[in-house]
Amino acid sequence: MAPDRAFSGGHDRLAERSVVIAIVALLAVITGISIWAQHATSGGTRSATAHVRALQAAETSASEFAAATTNPAKRRAVSRARARLAVLTPTASTRAADQALATERRALALPAGGAAARVQRQAATGVDASLQRLGASERSAAAGALDSLRRAHHRAWIFTLAAFPSGLLLLALLLLLLRMLRRRERAGADAKLAHLEKAAVTDPLTGLRNRRTFDDDLARALAKGRVCLVMLDLDGLKQTNERLGHAVGDERIRAVSAAVRAADRMATGYRLGGDEFAAILFGCGADAGHRFAHRVQDAMRVQHGGDGPSVAVGVAVGAQGGSAGDLMRRADTALLAAKRMTSQIRVHSPELDLASLPPVAGGRRQDDLAVALAAAVDAKDGDGYDHSRSVADLAGDIGELVGLSLEQVELVRTAGLLHDVGYLDVDDAIFAKDEPTTDAEWDEIASHAERGARLLARCGFGEIAEWVRLHHERIDGGGYPDGLAGDTIPLEARILHVADAYEAMTRGRSYQPRMTGDAALAELERLAGTQFDARCVAALRRTTARTQAA
Repeated sequence: MAPDRAFSGGHDRLAERSVVIAIVALLAVITGISIWAQHATSGGTRSATAHVRALQAAETSASEFAAATTNPAKRRAVSRARARLAVLTPTASTRAADQALATERRALALPAGGAAARVQRQAATGVDASLQRLGASERSAAAGALDSLRRAHHRAWIFTLAAFPSGLLLLALLLLLLRMLRRRERAGADAKLAHLEKAAVTDPLTGLRNRRTFDDDLARALAKGRVCLVMLDLDGLKQTNERLGHAVGDERIRAVSAAVRAADRMATGYRLGGDEFAAILFGCGADAGHRFAHRVQDAMRVQHGGDGPSVAVGVAVGAQGGSAGDLMRRADTALLAAKRMTSQIRVHSPELDLASLPPVAGGRRQDDLAVALAAAVDAKDGDGYDHSRSVADLAGDIGELVGLSLEQVELVRTAGLLHDVGYLDVDDAIFAKDEPTTDAEWDEIASHAERGARLLARCGFGEIAEWVRLHHERIDGGGYPDGLAGDTIPLEARILHVADAYEAMTRGRSYQPRMTGDAALAELERLAGTQFDARCVAALRRTTARTQAA
């Protein structure tokens, strides 16, 4: 967990505890106010009760004493009055009344006589007066206690009315605050969970989706419709890390991820690990994948210029319901082929599967590979699907007439099939454009002989690769790529040159009108001895005449 998230979570929990403590404290205050109110009213109630009892004792004693007519009755009235006063709270009035009752008791104990009667009358008068004072004083005290009780009652009621609604309001606010804190904590937990979930499916260095999600996403995409899978490989990452450091390597990885995002905002990009990347283009074909690859490479050039890292790209298309594993295999095969190409972009085609097999000198496997490569070249050319086969047939016929062995004739036929295989390594955009070819583009087209020779050499075609490399050399030394002249050019390469030129003239090109067979032969004979081998041109004349006669 990041420090700021940990601090935020701890702060939220501390605030929640503070709210709980505040709620408990508020409840304690409200309870205290209630206890205080009860205590205040109970004290006033006790005081008022004591005064009422004293008043009742004074009035009852006065009534009994007034009703007593005999000494015994008076003595009993005095005893009961003193007993009532004894349980009351001692005050000046109760003590005075008790003293008067004691004097009356002593007077009643005197022997009968005139003096005793006079003392008894005086004592009775004192008792009556003291009881009346007691009643008057207790009446006033009771009224004061009642008034005090009412005031306490009023204050307690006011405090209660103020405390409970305020307490309830504060309690509601505190509970609302507690709820907000819990919601914030849940939101933080949800954000943390979302961050963890994103981290689980995202490459931390680039922000692209990671390999963990790639297989599932590709399978789901294929279940919904057509998918174009683009596989990318950053060249030389290991060497960059070793020479310049991992920081530079990481920067180049981020540059590729930025280029993938910029190439198509609707495409989903992935970093599969190390220097490997991928993009899924839903509902797209190979043309969209090819354009995507060019945009990635253009973005890399814009970021780094000519010295920037290169990216090889393999493109393959899968139909709805197809196998994700098969689509990945084909995209990987195209990527491996792209690494051997100058443009470093390759769209998967069937011949790549054959080319990926171990090279075998001769045999059925090599024949199948030659046919597949020739078909791929003709398909890319777009002007027809039989150019390679036509050149092969012409080259074989010329080879027979110039005296090659049957084995060499078959090798020349195979070379005729493969003479333009280098076009597979030429940027498709050059063939697709309608504008005139620039000098740089023409140089790239002219390099197809060397590129084809390298591809064929890797596939085990031996001397055929060398013939293909030299099939645009001229007798006068003005050809390419090596500027060889005369007999230094292998006879088989000279045969291919004549057969290719004748087939191209009679088929026509976008930059060259179609010629008749006789006109093409006349042009070849005009250039015999300078551009073309005269013996091969003469053999072509004989084979075309033989074909026409048949």
